[in-house]
Amino acid sequence: MANKQLNSNVRLDITDLKSILNKLNNLSKKRWFDFGLEAGLYQPTLLAIEADYPKDVKRCFQQCVSYWLKGSDGVHEEGKPTWLRLMDILTALGENELVDTIRNQVFPPSSSADMHTSAHFVPSKLKNEYSDMNDKFSIILNDFAQEVIKGNLLDDFKGFLLARSNLSGERKSEITNVCNPLDLLPLLRKYFFLYNFRPIRSFVKKHNLVCNHTLLVFSDEIDEFYRQILAQDFAKQAIEDYKRGYCGEIILKVVWNLDITLKEFQDFLAEAFHSHGMLILLRVVSQN
Repeated sequence: MANKQLNSNVRLDITDLKSILNKLNNLSKKRWFDFGLEAGLYQPTLLAIEADYPKDVKRCFQQCVSYWLKGSDGVHEEGKPTWLRLMDILTALGENELVDTIRNQVFPPSSSADMHTSAHFVPSKLKNEYSDMNDKFSIILNDFAQEVIKGNLLDDFKGFLLARSNLSGERKSEITNVCNPLDLLPLLRKYFFLYNFRPIRSFVKKHNLVCNHTLLVFSDEIDEFYRQILAQDFAKQAIEDYKRGYCGEIILKVVWNLDITLKEFQDFLAEAFHSHGMLILLRVVSQN
């Protein structure tokens, strides 16, 4: 059990129920239904639990966590049970203090420090170029948003986003409530980053938007930029989900092949985490 607590990405199962319940001791048991929906359990399952244990919220909560650990309903589609996934669920529920408590237990400061001692500097030229790329990407997203609105394609794009994954009610509302470019831009920055804007390219190509050529050129520039960067010089074992309201952090302890590039590393991440429905941002980190 101790090994699982120290390894944030090891799969949890029903044998971890007691440990999970202890960690969630300060979570209001009245939120068990919200917890279940966010975890991937279906409403009929939760209603059945409620019918089996009427007015016993503590027992309902225990059953809800049990079903999550067993991988019932759509749990695996949302993300297999791990400590990281648990923190994502709690973050979505707004339980940030509890998330911090669990994170400090799963990522002990001493072990994190040990992992980070071999961090490499990011060459200033690459950091500046990355910043320039990010600014250029912001301009492209703005042009895309304007073109979607002017072309009366906003409903089509919202439908496109909704169809891409199994979203919670809150996330669906976040998309459906968009009605102008100022609403659309923050949404784009939340769901798309420098390395994963291919879905936008698909939408642009389908609707023959003017920005199609710009996106193709920019995509080539990004690929070439990432091929110049050694992964060990870019990441200090930190990968961060950029969806700020639903974030989780993974710390990897790895031995880099000296010639592996960020492009190769991002391809690995995309393949490794695709089935979990995660959006991953590689963050530029330097040691001060």
